[in-house]
Amino acid sequence: MEIIYFLAGLVFGGGAVWLIFRSRGTAHIESLNRVNSLFELENKELKLAVEEKNREILGLNNSLTTSQSDLNNLNLRLKEQKEELSAIREKFNLEFRNLANDIFEEKSKRFTEQNKLNLSEILKPLGEK
Repeated sequence: MEIIYFLAGLVFGGGAVWLIFRSRGTAHIESLNRVNSLFELENKELKLAVEEKNREILGLNNSLTTSQSDLNNLNLRLKEQKEELSAIREKFNLEFRNLANDIFEEKSKRFTEQNKLNLSEILKPLGEK
């Protein structure tokens, strides 16, 4: 009979141990499932954050491309305006020289004519005598 009690105790103890481990395993599995759910939720949030950052980066890249294009266009216009300004400066220099030469020639003619007139008036009395 002792063997029966022993076997019954062994079966009962083994069953109790099995139930304890099973409940612990179930609790552990539930705990792992909760942790897994939290990780999945965090993973989704991180994916959304990454997508948002990627959209932001794409927008900034588009803005940068537009700004670089604008800068290139402005640099091109600046270069063209500098060339145009240089051409205008050369044209004004040439016109100034021409105008200065015209004025010089006109003043020289007037000076020569005035000198002739003055000389003739000075020499006229001498020529009469």
